[in-house]
Amino acid sequence: MGLASSLPISKQELEEIRNETGFTTSLLVRLHRRFCALDNRHIGTLCPDDFLKIKKLASNPLKDRVIDAFFADGNTDINFVQFIRVVACFRPAVEGVTPEDAINGRHSKIKMIFRMLDADKDGKISKAELLIILRAMMRIDVGEEELCSIADQTILESDSDGDGCINFDEFVKLTKKVEFEEKLSVRFLVT
Repeated sequence: MGLASSLPISKQELEEIRNETGFTTSLLVRLHRRFCALDNRHIGTLCPDDFLKIKKLASNPLKDRVIDAFFADGNTDINFVQFIRVVACFRPAVEGVTPEDAINGRHSKIKMIFRMLDADKDGKISKAELLIILRAMMRIDVGEEELCSIADQTILESDSDGDGCINFDEFVKLTKKVEFEEKLSVRFLVT
């Protein structure tokens, strides 16, 4: 239990977070070290600016959306347990074993993506929000007209209630055939 004593949580909280996330104690200790390295203010919490220390994230065109995923509840700071719960969403699921509603299950990943796309947090993805993401993601020069066409077509094919936006249920249907679990997973090395 020596490893666990370096974590800022009780033994009971450790057991709960291990059960909830599937992370081992040694991996939680390593993630805590990373959390502390990101904590620029050395106060035991992270703010959005702390995440910019991650070089690959800082250069990502969707960095603001990724960072916002950690602060989905409107918090300006998150503690270690809140950090772990979001990181756990990126843990690979085991096909046929991981329940869809598990912290790292398909449904949780879809919810996270939806929250990232729904910038104004109104429960819908508008054409404007879709265009922002398309512009950020396109690595080649694609004209504005083509981007608008892609956004229009996506909404047309997904919008079953006719409001001109994509709500969460429509998004779930849209992503039904998309295999994104692998792309939304980070393989954590266990020692």
